Amino acid sequence: MEYRQVGNSRLEISAIGLGCTNFGTRATDEQAAVIVHAAIDSGITLIDTANSYSAGKSEEAVGKALRHRRDQVILTSKFAQPMGEGPMNCGGSRHHIMRAVEDSIGSSRFEAWQLVEAVASTAQTAPGSAAISLVQVT
Repeated sequence: MEYRQVGNSRLEISAIGLGCTNFGTRATDEQAAVIVHAAIDSGITLIDTANSYSAGKSEEAVGKALRHRRDQVILTSKFAQPMGEGPMNCGGSRHHIMRAVEDSIGSSRFEAWQLVEAVASTAQTAPGSAAISLVQVT
């Protein structure tokens, strides 16, 4: 497996990552675990999901699959896509970012977020204050 350095950090991740869009829908939790473990065994160290994938079920499946192997990967998740009705349930506002992280951690999907990604549609907002709060909390 080829690995690449993340920015100016000393963190290295696999050049290939595992996307988990279909976990919780097309792939059951058991199938997701088999896929995740095979990816890790192949040298993949980057696993990506989102709170909007299968209404959070993808995060849940990934969390279960990583229960005993969490220290072997960098886990990323995304936010910003609608998670319900109304303006408070989507976007890149501090409120939505904090809620997305709290939902993921509070439901035992993950114990912490290592990288937080916003999708391009939220580029007009400034999630800086949420990122600062997250660094202080985790």
